[in-house]
Amino acid sequence: MQTRYKKGDIYFKPSAKEIEHYISVKQESIIVKTLVTQAPVKEENGICVPRLEKVLVDLFVDKSLFIAYQGEELAHIFENVYNRFPFNLSTLFRYAHRRKRKEQLKDFLLKSKIIPNELIDS
Repeated sequence: MQTRYKKGDIYFKPSAKEIEHYISVKQESIIVKTLVTQAPVKEENGICVPRLEKVLVDLFVDKSLFIAYQGEELAHIFENVYNRFPFNLSTLFRYAHRRKRKEQLKDFLLKSKIIPNELIDS
């Protein structure tokens, strides 16, 4: 479903086809998706915002939505986050498990050698 706003479009739970044909070619679009239960979020000034762990897992899982951030770019994002920001690996893997991608995320991190193996395997 699509709604207009003054700078672009708002898409509610867009399909892969909508993403490919309409969203990926636009400069500005807002995408609204259902929040996965137990997603890592926090409240700031009365507003629910995603934690870093949620953003990372969503980038990894929603490949068609975040196509520009896949491949080597995704590895660079994870590496920069790991080197610059504190985040909780247990929370990251718990949310990846909720998204049914925990093992794939672990494999990605092990193969890319971004995070020391002993931290991933623990």
